[in-house]
Amino acid sequence: MSSRPANKKPPQNPVAERAPAPSGAAIAPKPSWIYALIGLGLAEAALSIYQWRELLSVAAGGDTACSINDQVNCVTVWTGAFASRVHDLIGIPVAALGVVWGLTALAVATVLLLRVRGKRDVAPLATSARLVGAVGALSCVTFAVASFASGAVCPTCLVTYVLVLAYAGIAFGTLGKPYAPSGAVG
Repeated sequence: MSSRPANKKPPQNPVAERAPAPSGAAIAPKPSWIYALIGLGLAEAALSIYQWRELLSVAAGGDTACSINDQVNCVTVWTGAFASRVHDLIGIPVAALGVVWGLTALAVATVLLLRVRGKRDVAPLATSARLVGAVGALSCVTFAVASFASGAVCPTCLVTYVLVLAYAGIAFGTLGKPYAPSGAVG
């Protein structure tokens, strides 16, 4: 026998009681695309940690696996004028920026997945993912130009460009229309 009075309703599921997504909200993307974003963010963070460790090895007098010859040489790019200037300006190497970007991309995609699973509005997070992708893509262009100017190609940097540009492509191609907060001008 139940101790609950007969006229009392059982507690409702709080997820089911949430207000529906506002009009014009982004349609929830397929989780498979979000998992791809999560994987790309994680892969970029891991690759950047590897690059940073290799850079530390070079600073200690070691060598890297991607220093093949004068034209295919990560060290030439990592220690070039542009990379050195970035390091001097912000106090961390370019590889550390890759770690920051990768972890940011991972975090945004993870929260986006949680919002999809919770049946909550995904528009703000979709916009965040697109912003992270756009910043990453613009950074890739900047770093690629600097790499070209150094006269060498960095194979691990090329992998970074592929990972980041794939993230941007998925963010812009699969996450619905851009989000404008209510009350925005336009």
